[in-house]
Amino acid sequence: MKKSPQIQNTQPLYSLYENQQKNKPLKAITTDHVPEYKNIMDELKVKHQLCIFHFYKMIGDKLYTLLRSKKVSLDEKIRLKLYYKEIREIFDTTNHETSLNLLDKLLSNLDDIPPFLKKIHNKKDTSQPQKTHTIHA
Repeated sequence: MKKSPQIQNTQPLYSLYENQQKNKPLKAITTDHVPEYKNIMDELKVKHQLCIFHFYKMIGDKLYTLLRSKKVSLDEKIRLKLYYKEIREIFDTTNHETSLNLLDKLLSNLDDIPPFLKKIHNKKDTSQPQKTHTIHA
């Protein structure tokens, strides 16, 4: 497999991929979402998903900026905090069905979702579990 020229040492990622396959189709690789990984994910034909820590950090950083802004009203700041709380609840639950229900509830009115969160929103995958494999790199 050809290595991506943008990342200096991609061998660990490719080795992990080859060692973890074990006759299971690879669906996604979870990383800190370094943009340079895009070429590797494209080559492997897998989704590049953001780890939950970095997902929270990405949202938290943007939220922090908005909450400190004098241009954002108090009502909007409260609304932003509530959305963040709802997002955390989705991922903090240990029940898959509950998580999907919370996500459906949050996405039920996309027009109300704050613009910075709309940019993050991707299509949710609610398909049934399959014999697939995700590598956490």
